[in-house]
Amino acid sequence: MRAANGGKKGGSRRASYYHDVEPCLKKKVPVIWVNRNKQQLEPGQKKPDAEVANLREAAKLIGVG
Repeated sequence: MRAANGGKKGGSRRASYYHDVEPCLKKKVPVIWVNRNKQQLEPGQKKPDAEVANLREAAKLIGVG
């Protein structure tokens, strides 16, 4: 499972979803989206398997925190 970072890296608020979440979903890799900035998905974007606000929540979700 890949934790996708919801930061502003790359100058775009949507960069995290586009570069981290979308490719995982296309390859059918389970993904947790760490959506720190509470971004909203645009129409047509697929939901990740899980969405959390921080890495601590992601760790708890996969049973290591």
